[in-house]
Amino acid sequence: LLYLLHILRTQYRSKNDKPIIAWPQLSMIKEVLKFGGPTSLAMSGKVFTYSIMSYAVAGAGTIALAAHQVLMEVFFFFATIGDSISSTAQAYLPAVFTTGERKDRIEVMTRLLLISTLLGVVNSIGASIIPIFFAEAFTSSPEVAAAMRAMVPWMMGALGFHCSVVALEGMLFAAR
Repeated sequence: LLYLLHILRTQYRSKNDKPIIAWPQLSMIKEVLKFGGPTSLAMSGKVFTYSIMSYAVAGAGTIALAAHQVLMEVFFFFATIGDSISSTAQAYLPAVFTTGERKDRIEVMTRLLLISTLLGVVNSIGASIIPIFFAEAFTSSPEVAAAMRAMVPWMMGALGFHCSVVALEGMLFAAR
């Protein structure tokens, strides 16, 4: 990739003999890192956590790994609901932070946290229905289905907190 960028920079030039691709200035890099750095760090932390979780489960055998795979897919399907709360906070809270009074900001953030908490409870209950009642739709193995059902409380707990956690994450990103 670096070689390709080097070739594009040295071989291909615009009409006024400037490179088509130029290295970014340090000030531009700082500006991108100012916004993208915390977001990249948060995403890297999530990817690392999920990777370590999968690695740990892989050591528990194929039944645990199969159950984990299905439950992770269910988790990620329902996690998008919480992620939409984070996006909403990032989209609408900056206007409240810049124009509203402190009391208004606290009220909006409290409402958002309450809504996300209630949504997390509903979300976790909805997600638990799939492995409890429909595990056989994902596997023909009774052992895998039983392992999925045994892990439901953990998935419910993770999804229950997920909405609130990503809502708080959205609030933090919006406050920057």
